[in-house]
Amino acid sequence: MGDIIDQPNEEEILLPLSTMEDIEQNLQPFLERHKQTKIVKHHVTDRVSVFRIEDPWNDPTLTISLGFDFLGIVDVLNNVVLPERLSALWHQDTKDLEVIWTAYELSDDQKEISGRKFDFIFNRKTYICEFGPASERLLKLAECSYPKTNPSTTNFRNLQSFHYLSRSKDDDNTEDLAESLNEPLCFWIRGAALPEKNLIRMIESLNFYLSYFDSKSPRVMIHDVEQDVHPQTRYRNGSFPSAIQGRSLDENLTSFWDATRNTSPMLKFIFYYRIMEYAAAHHVDANIKHRLRNILMSPAIGHDLGKAVEAVIAAFDGSKAEDVPRFNNLISACVKVEIIWREIEANKTIFSRAARFDGGFTLPPLVFKEETLETFSSGGLVKFCDGIRKIRNALVHGKDQATATVITPTAKNMGMLSAWVNLVAAAAGEVVVYGTET
Repeated sequence: MGDIIDQPNEEEILLPLSTMEDIEQNLQPFLERHKQTKIVKHHVTDRVSVFRIEDPWNDPTLTISLGFDFLGIVDVLNNVVLPERLSALWHQDTKDLEVIWTAYELSDDQKEISGRKFDFIFNRKTYICEFGPASERLLKLAECSYPKTNPSTTNFRNLQSFHYLSRSKDDDNTEDLAESLNEPLCFWIRGAALPEKNLIRMIESLNFYLSYFDSKSPRVMIHDVEQDVHPQTRYRNGSFPSAIQGRSLDENLTSFWDATRNTSPMLKFIFYYRIMEYAAAHHVDANIKHRLRNILMSPAIGHDLGKAVEAVIAAFDGSKAEDVPRFNNLISACVKVEIIWREIEANKTIFSRAARFDGGFTLPPLVFKEETLETFSSGGLVKFCDGIRKIRNALVHGKDQATATVITPTAKNMGMLSAWVNLVAAAAGEVVVYGTET
């Protein structure tokens, strides 16, 4: 969980301009380049208000206060682009990309990186790259930037340490924090005059070479584009219970469950699927249990051990070759169809159309637009199992075995997988609770 940046005080946020029209006129170049941003008037107290820029970088976890040194921050904003998929400033006068790194004291193995400079030749063009001092524009922007929510999947665009540095100069209360701060550093790509899509492609390649030649090198974070996916249902039973009857759970399953936290949708999907796959490998279906129970309860079991052993072996005959039915049986036994349907209905638009992933893999619709719980209850869990199995194959095996296509780790695919993660998370939770016996 990231640190929370301190909030502005009253002296800093008194309105310098009286109307929204004045603000918009002064920030016209910035607003034209950032259609997703909004300017709002926030009332701090009855006598104190502030104008704020909401969702800079199209990032809902941050806000920029316009209440102090207004002309200074306006000059910064009008001369930069805040790229949605990067924690960076793109300077419009020089076309230099300034990737926000850190103002914290560097660890010993990172100190040699400060000042590193090299040429990166990409598509027959040479770009000068270097780890160097942050710009005055970034420091000014960081000084005016504050969090809105916590945690932040973008780590507040790495602005915390820069903000603390700007505040520590005038605030005695940050004296202890100042001891952990040092020279503010960024990673620069000089003259990066490329369309944003091409810039991202270049950085993806650059990231490989950064870590290829130095296993401890920082990498440029490329953020996923937020997709219109509703989050997983928060409460399984409508609210948190007042008492939980716990028991010892399979440590392998809980380890996989823990691994789903703070990871990409791709890894989340794989870990949740692994829970079900692991449990299915150890799952004994009801038919086998019934046969075993009859064998072991036989009064004559001790009179012919050989025959009893043969009967036990026969009870499992062919079960190892039935991985798919075993998996499906586990889900049917542990997961109520209503649990899956609830997550489908939250993103029904997504599940009622074919999912076409980058890499060529395509999955047919899971439901049709007019689908209801009643119709999904007939065969819906089997379709669910078939769908997640195909996704898993396209992720883990490098290609779907039937179609020879893959799911690549692109931002588009991460967004599409997010909806499916909600489904496998709901199913995996039921499997952890009901799919194993201790």
